[in-house]
Amino acid sequence: MTGIEASAAVGTELLFENEFVRVWEMALGPGETCPTHRHMHDHVILYAEAATIRAQVGGRPVIQHVEDGLVSYRAVGRDGLPPHSITNASDAPSRHFVIELLGPSASDVAGEHQHNGRGRTETLT
Repeated sequence: MTGIEASAAVGTELLFENEFVRVWEMALGPGETCPTHRHMHDHVILYAEAATIRAQVGGRPVIQHVEDGLVSYRAVGRDGLPPHSITNASDAPSRHFVIELLGPSASDVAGEHQHNGRGRTETLT
């Protein structure tokens, strides 16, 4: 995604911020795609309801089938993650929360998502 300007807003609405955390809501209607954004802080994502999300992972398109209660954590490394966007690939609204942990990343390099197993990812061809 070289040359694409990415926002630091990793959700559709900022719900809370202090010197330690920033909490975002990401609400997408059916078929809606969020603006391109970039994660620069380690973060926790919480899905309070099931969702089907289309995204790019490692340059490949994937569909993420998410169950309610999915929680994931990701360290972004010192350089942050590449810009990306996600699309709600279902016929129902999708809503999840992103909790950014402000301050330096816990890792020098970006890590994989660590999660509680409430979902699966399908790589598209």
